[in-house]
Amino acid sequence: MRVCIVNFILIICLPLLISSTLFSAETIALTQQVTESVVVEGRQDQKKVSNQTLYIAPQRIRLDHTDGSFLLLDFDKDMLYDVDTLLKNYQEKDIRNFEQKWQKANEILLKQVEGVPENHPRRGELIDQLSDGPSKWNMIWKLPAGKAKDDLLAKYNLTPEPPVVTVEKTTEKKLIAGYECQLFRVLENGKLRSFAWVAPDVPLEKDLAEFLRVTGIVEENIAKELSKIRGFPLEYAMFWRDGRLEHTVTAASEKKNLDKDFFEVPKGFVKEQGRSGF
Repeated sequence: MRVCIVNFILIICLPLLISSTLFSAETIALTQQVTESVVVEGRQDQKKVSNQTLYIAPQRIRLDHTDGSFLLLDFDKDMLYDVDTLLKNYQEKDIRNFEQKWQKANEILLKQVEGVPENHPRRGELIDQLSDGPSKWNMIWKLPAGKAKDDLLAKYNLTPEPPVVTVEKTTEKKLIAGYECQLFRVLENGKLRSFAWVAPDVPLEKDLAEFLRVTGIVEENIAKELSKIRGFPLEYAMFWRDGRLEHTVTAASEKKNLDKDFFEVPKGFVKEQGRSGF
């Protein structure tokens, strides 16, 4: 589950760095706690609590976990590095052109899907084998009504049709780690899907929507609405379709001067074959 948490954190932080052109050692360190719960029939049962530190510098992000592993985002190279300090190895992923990569990874399956009539149950079976993400959800929604579509909707906890998403800007404000934040809510068919306490003094760029969409963290329409939120979220939560709630809170903020090496893969670490997905 850590991957989902990390993805959301890094994606939220990404646009902050896009506009920077020069790397600097001036860094903001955010101490954060992530609570993962399971929500069943309105009740919330705590499942896991973890701590992490997020380091933000121009063109770089580093996310440290308590187990000694960390992730690096290098926007000069458009690469994400997953570093294991125990095994002294790392994996890397190119963070550009996700939609094209999705198409390439699913090239054979997509051709098979095209060759099956829309009302044939095999079409749904083939779509089910595609990599998870917004393109897959859109193909499920486009399936004709019937058992194949119903089974996939139930399997992935999707609404019967693409949902209507709205962003609600509230008047609620509070201080988090020294920053004044305002509460935003993301609603899906009127139901709360996400909320964020945003510090407006830290601007985000329009790249947020596209990056969220192509990485499959949220559907395209949710990403589009999220892009309207301007600011850095210091507390946020996502209600995932499988019933999980991930809630991240920034407890403290500190400015530091860190060497450039801090934002690089340590020398001598071995590159490993990357895992599927993102």
